[in-house]
Amino acid sequence: MLQKIKKIGEFDEETKKIVDTYYKAALVTGYVSCNGYMLTDLFPKVEPEISQLDVRDEDIWVVSYPKSGTTWTQETVWCIQNDLNFELSKKISLSERFPFLDVPFMINTKILSEKDPQAVQRFGVESKLQKINNLPSPRFIKSHLPLDFLPLKLQNNSTNAKIICITRNPRDLSISQYHHCQVFEGFQGTQEEFAELFIKGLVPYGPYWDHIYSYWNQRSKLNIIFIRFEDMKTKLPQTIEKISKFVGKVLTEEEINQLAAHVTFDNMKNIKTVNKQKFTDMIRNLNNVNQEATFMRSGQTHQWKTKLNADLIEKFEKWEQENLKGSDYELNYDEA
Repeated sequence: MLQKIKKIGEFDEETKKIVDTYYKAALVTGYVSCNGYMLTDLFPKVEPEISQLDVRDEDIWVVSYPKSGTTWTQETVWCIQNDLNFELSKKISLSERFPFLDVPFMINTKILSEKDPQAVQRFGVESKLQKINNLPSPRFIKSHLPLDFLPLKLQNNSTNAKIICITRNPRDLSISQYHHCQVFEGFQGTQEEFAELFIKGLVPYGPYWDHIYSYWNQRSKLNIIFIRFEDMKTKLPQTIEKISKFVGKVLTEEEINQLAAHVTFDNMKNIKTVNKQKFTDMIRNLNNVNQEATFMRSGQTHQWKTKLNADLIEKFEKWEQENLKGSDYELNYDEA
């Protein structure tokens, strides 16, 4: 059984100044350090309820560091479990079919209701944990939290619930998270400044390595599989088959190909129930972001080769080597 040690508190004065300088989200009043992770200041209030959330044997949880391919994985998992019912997936939003556990601490509903009274109900951002509790089984639940802060029943593997963890190489991920944070976290710096903060762990849900290892180092004790964003790009049918076997479904080759066609990035980006465009537009307007924005931006690999300068690539290489030392976790840039 895992022993959960909670260390939640304010950042030191220097770190807080850095964080407050760069992050200006309209619906976030600040960030705190939670077991070393950078989470919103609403999290300590919600954490006890999350830790005690009931977990059922039939649950399927998709977990990840943000911008690792979570939406892609959610749609894939839901379609597998619902007999490739693509028509239904286009009628009901992914947020309803596969609720996001983190919403109660990601969005300050009091501020949102003052700015847009109908938005709280329109986007279902209130009482999210209660809604999850009331969902019929099987439930599909998404979270970006590290294992440290998931419900205790998941941490202790005291149920038969399944966890699917998707990972992505940190260089491409940092670029994707930068664009995401410009819109959703009101990030005020450059891509280079964000990359430096990413390496230091001063980005939402960071540090990256602590997050990855919170799952990887406990994998022998959990009912979990790991899939990689890069494999979904280059080996999508094989990845679909891997997920199907894990959740106890058997798909024919034809069904695998049908699902692979449905969950291509270009197709999903144009499905209104998946692309979260209305929600993205609302947040963009609240944060006074002038540029156009999409929740699903490019879905590409190898962006780091052209988006990161030589100095940053060298810093990433050194940082990766230091954090992979003594671990059997691997990054694969060759197939990406």
